[in-house]
Amino acid sequence: MAQHTARLGGDGMDCFIDRTNNNNMYGEYQNGSFQRSTNGGLSWSGCTTGMSGGTNWVTIWKQDPTVSTRLYAGRQDMFVSNNSATSWTILAAMPATGAIREFAIAPSNNQVIYVLKTAGIYKTINGGTSWTTLTLPTGFTSPEFVCISPTDANKVWFVCGNYSAGNKVFYSSNGGTTWTNWSSNLPNIPGNSLVYETGSSDRIYVGMDAGVYYRDPSTPNWTLYNIGLPNTPVSDMETSPAMPGKIVAATYGRGVYVVDFAPSSMPPVTSFAYTGVLCRGVAKVFNDVSTNGPSSWSWSVTPSAGVTINTPASQSPTITFANAGNYTVAMTASNTSGPGNTYTIAVTVNPNPTVTIASSANTICAGSPVTFTASGASTYAWACPTSSVCTYFPASTTTYTFMGTSVAGCTGVGSRSVVVQPSITVNTSATSTTICGPQSVTLSATGATSYTWQPGNLTGSSIVVSPASTTNYTVTGTSGLCSNSKIQSVTVGTSIAVSAAASNSTICGTQPVTLTAAGAATYTWQPGNLNGNSIVVNPSSSTIYTVNGTSGSCNGSNLVSITVNQNPIVSATTSSSLICAGTAATIFATGASTYSWSTGPTTSSIVVFPVLSTTYAVTGYSNGCSTTYTLVQNVAWCTGVSEYNSGADSYKAYPNPFSDELKFVANETVEVTMFNSLGQMIKQTIFKGNGACKQQIYLRVFILYL
Repeated sequence: MAQHTARLGGDGMDCFIDRTNNNNMYGEYQNGSFQRSTNGGLSWSGCTTGMSGGTNWVTIWKQDPTVSTRLYAGRQDMFVSNNSATSWTILAAMPATGAIREFAIAPSNNQVIYVLKTAGIYKTINGGTSWTTLTLPTGFTSPEFVCISPTDANKVWFVCGNYSAGNKVFYSSNGGTTWTNWSSNLPNIPGNSLVYETGSSDRIYVGMDAGVYYRDPSTPNWTLYNIGLPNTPVSDMETSPAMPGKIVAATYGRGVYVVDFAPSSMPPVTSFAYTGVLCRGVAKVFNDVSTNGPSSWSWSVTPSAGVTINTPASQSPTITFANAGNYTVAMTASNTSGPGNTYTIAVTVNPNPTVTIASSANTICAGSPVTFTASGASTYAWACPTSSVCTYFPASTTTYTFMGTSVAGCTGVGSRSVVVQPSITVNTSATSTTICGPQSVTLSATGATSYTWQPGNLTGSSIVVSPASTTNYTVTGTSGLCSNSKIQSVTVGTSIAVSAAASNSTICGTQPVTLTAAGAATYTWQPGNLNGNSIVVNPSSSTIYTVNGTSGSCNGSNLVSITVNQNPIVSATTSSSLICAGTAATIFATGASTYSWSTGPTTSSIVVFPVLSTTYAVTGYSNGCSTTYTLVQNVAWCTGVSEYNSGADSYKAYPNPFSDELKFVANETVEVTMFNSLGQMIKQTIFKGNGACKQQIYLRVFILYL
């Protein structure tokens, strides 16, 4: 035995050495006074920075099985250090008060930790972020120690330090959801510690107040394994890769002992079992439950036709039966002491149900339901577990496979494929969504291959309708099995009647006319593109005016015809531009249909006898239009007159004959020569335009030639 040297004084408490570095040592004094050495125990320093809360006399702390620099410690709550105990951080609060008695970290999953307090058992699966209170098994009191399988974090054993007979060790295979009492034949004395035999099939050793016992899962009872141990409490036990095949046991005041794992000294008592039912073609595990530590196994099945044993020499093989029927399964277990008995079980292999699936449709539109009806089994694993009929809503083409279970518990599967056509979206449009009166509008739809419109039961992608009132048209589009509907609204406004009038429907020349419309809100006139309910126009020729009135979405129109008659071109002439006072002159009017003279007559000519120069007005009428023309009739105070007219060369001489005084009127300068009746020139003179010459002559009678 190697020599031991004390490195830390006091009562010892809980201690361990870094598995990756022997110089890193961890020890403690009572009540959680943790100490750390980094030089193989030559010097020590306290390492409780960040810790708080109450402790037990012996405060448990341990190294993480995966991360060597991570340590856990149990006070009233759990603490973690990620820097080899330089500092600590508290984990989530524990569900119960009181100091922690013991805890264990799962070697196969360091996020799983089981914690013991007097009040119960607690578990985390996320490294202490949250905790779950486990349901205590019946008879569980005074928890002392916890042991976890090195390969399965759900396999856990607890030992109790009580004096309750038959309530010493408890086992769970599912992480504490349910428990099995493993106490069996253990003596009614407190249990103190547990250790798992590395490499075994869940062999557990328990340290009691007197002795060590072990048990395999295949054996119903515990076996005392007290070789060389004093009759004293075994408070702690360990296994280590540094000492394979060994158990180290620490006693209360009597030292530390090392012993080999317990051998098996008797042939096995062969036994095996399976759970559930046997079904054709379904592999089933047959579990060896032999006692006395079997190390080899031999399995067989009769009849063997269609039977497959995956590893006939394994402890718990998988056996598959290709055919339904009755069989005998046999197994012989052996160990170093020889073969045990041959154990047989008569088994019945049940047929699997033939599951048939029928569907309400083989092809549907996306979003539509399809109802499946199953037959051939008792129950079915689908969304409607208590019924043989179930409805699904596949979004795409899908093959559904459903499992059915027979009354015997065997399963079969049935499949059904459903083709899912993609859904469609129907869109609509209208040439106008707002119309007036019974106007027509074209409605169009897209997104499908065929369309039906309501009301009217019309078909086609485009239809023409003339609704009399506001109408919602529903179009249903169809493509294959898929259909969809869309509503297109057409608002119908009340039709309007536009009236139009003119202040005068017939005018002359370019007289102004006022056009007025009524019956609408706004108006536009053509020609001219004029706006307003009343406009003034001056047409130069007969014109038809169109007014378009609008009220909301409705409009109406009307016409106004304006007849334009041209004013007549009236003129007047006189029979003599200059007459002697009181003599007659005829004035003639032309250019019109009828006439009206300022003197009263309505004939085209009048005869006048003015004594003075007089202005005469004549108004001519044609088609209701009139033009007035004025003419001045010149009157002289003569008794006779000689008159010559030739354009600009004109003159008048009067009276004629004359006796003593002659008046002469000319438009321009003329030379006047006067002769008597004998042809004798009696006078020659120059008359300037508009001039007059008076000459006293002494001829009684003469003829004037000018």
